[in-house]
Amino acid sequence: MEEMKTPWYRSKNLWAIFIAIVAIFLAYHWYEPTTKRPLIPVSVSAVIVRDIVPSVEAVGSIATENSVNIQSQISGQITKIPAQPGQEVKAGDLLFVIDPRPFQAQVDQATATLLKDKAAADNAKDDLARYVKLAKKGYISKELYEQTKSNADSAKALVEADKAALANAQVQLSYTQIRAPISGRLSDINPNEGDLTTANSTPPLTTINQFSPIDAAFSVPTASLPSILAAQKASPLTVTAIPDVDKSLHAQGKLYFINNQIDSTTGTINMKAAFANTDEKLWPGEFVHVYLNLPTIPHALLVPTIALQQDQQQQYYAYVVDQKNHARRKSVNVGIVQGDLTQIVSGLTANDKVITQGQFQITDGSQVKIN
Repeated sequence: MEEMKTPWYRSKNLWAIFIAIVAIFLAYHWYEPTTKRPLIPVSVSAVIVRDIVPSVEAVGSIATENSVNIQSQISGQITKIPAQPGQEVKAGDLLFVIDPRPFQAQVDQATATLLKDKAAADNAKDDLARYVKLAKKGYISKELYEQTKSNADSAKALVEADKAALANAQVQLSYTQIRAPISGRLSDINPNEGDLTTANSTPPLTTINQFSPIDAAFSVPTASLPSILAAQKASPLTVTAIPDVDKSLHAQGKLYFINNQIDSTTGTINMKAAFANTDEKLWPGEFVHVYLNLPTIPHALLVPTIALQQDQQQQYYAYVVDQKNHARRKSVNVGIVQGDLTQIVSGLTANDKVITQGQFQITDGSQVKIN
């Protein structure tokens, strides 16, 4: 009788081989995490929840609201300089006197011409009144009447021209006294008494910079713009300026200008604040630390700024550690920066733990080890 063959699936050798393969597979995957995927050490920080009185910090510069170059509007010799370099002046104060004699002579001449032509115009007017009566009775020709009327009209027009010439001469005479158009502080004074000056000459005779009020110009990150706009709608925001030269000086002003365009090269937006500056703590051109004070934000979420990163689209994100010690990437919207902390407007919760060190070695889903 022919010997019966054992089916392949009952072969002891095949089963042994199969079990060995399964064992090797399980062993490989059991040890793989510790051999090929080591845990990445990271440091974490819990999200901080607290009320904050935020302020946006920036570096700015002081700029005068009004700066006027003082120039002569006529040519002549400077005969008197009542002002002194660096002097504080008020609007209307006398600064320079230009020899008025040539211009007074023009006024006198224009006045005399006006008086002469006015007398002639009055005479022509009287003649016209007589000729009107004679023309009605037919004692004179129409042509003679029309000529008399034309003469009277011309004399009247000449008087009006003389009045305009006199007014112009008086204006030129007024230019011999140069007065301050605004209140402020003078710069250096370029000419000396006796010097000749010309109309609109350069450099200017002096410059007046207004000190009160005065501006601080500064730029803030666009991330702070929504909070600033929302607060500014409620009431003008208070701005504190601290000069570099003396940090004990604190000047208080109000935000009054927010530019209508963001600077795409820097990611900032320009703003201005006005300061009364009656005590002249702030001087044009000096650098100041600016603090834009915002209303209190209750229960704000804060994380260390070093936990935040930006992608190629300039969108902020952070890594959080879940309950199984996996890193999870979360997109966030940021708000005010408070020292080394940044406010999180959305994207995180109070229970999250953000990675503050080691985040540059991980990707979404990485297994991490908290130090």
